[in-house]
Amino acid sequence: MNQLLINFFKKKIHNIEEMINQDNRTFNLEKYHELRVEIKKLKLILNIIDASGIRIKNNKHLYQLMRLFKQSGKIRVLDLLNVHLKSFKTIKKSSPLQLEINNELKKEKQLFFKIKTNAINYKKIKKLVSEKIKKIQSTKAYSKALKNKLIKDFKIWEKYNSKNRDKKPIRVSNLHQTRIHLKYWINYLKIFTQHIPDNQFVMMEDLALKLGEWHDHIEFKKHLNQFLENPIILKGSIDDTLLILLKNQNQIELLEMDINKKIKEIDWVDD
Repeated sequence: MNQLLINFFKKKIHNIEEMINQDNRTFNLEKYHELRVEIKKLKLILNIIDASGIRIKNNKHLYQLMRLFKQSGKIRVLDLLNVHLKSFKTIKKSSPLQLEINNELKKEKQLFFKIKTNAINYKKIKKLVSEKIKKIQSTKAYSKALKNKLIKDFKIWEKYNSKNRDKKPIRVSNLHQTRIHLKYWINYLKIFTQHIPDNQFVMMEDLALKLGEWHDHIEFKKHLNQFLENPIILKGSIDDTLLILLKNQNQIELLEMDINKKIKEIDWVDD
């Protein structure tokens, strides 16, 4: 078990190192997403270590990776905002709204590349984490805690989809935790379990995908509203802003119905 985790962790570090060492010009929307996916898998191992009661002191190289993870997330949100806006023909590239988004995107990318220039000692990370992994006696505590979190997440979604949802508002961040925990669970099962039917993985991954789409649309609405709070952008931008927001809201509601349906279809699989 320990060697399995060590090999998995080293592979993730290798993948991350290759991505970060790529030329800045190669970074597009998909590259930022791929980097975040690999770091999330790395974070799974760190979570397992933490759940085993083994502490990793503040490490500047791991901290550097998490900074890149967070910064690439900001860029991806703005990139996705651009992708959504391009589907509306009424928005021109020269509109104040589009120009403001592009300016923000440029700033966030410059910060990402600045962080990216700081050296990361991948060998030290591998050595440090490998030593911690060797001390893990069992992953059962982590898997049990993670499964309990998911059960709790699904109950939050159940409340959110109930008729009484307006009486007790639920924070979007609490709903989004479902996807985070579900991705950890999927990757955990892929590392340790060989007997799970493929259709179960497909169902869980499809649910995670829908949760991701839902969150993207939520972020689109939030950031679009933030940009449109600027009267200069609003005045010189688009006349059908409300129509765009309405279409986005309709998509959110359709995704929520689909998510609720898929949650009910999930069969729990023990590790």
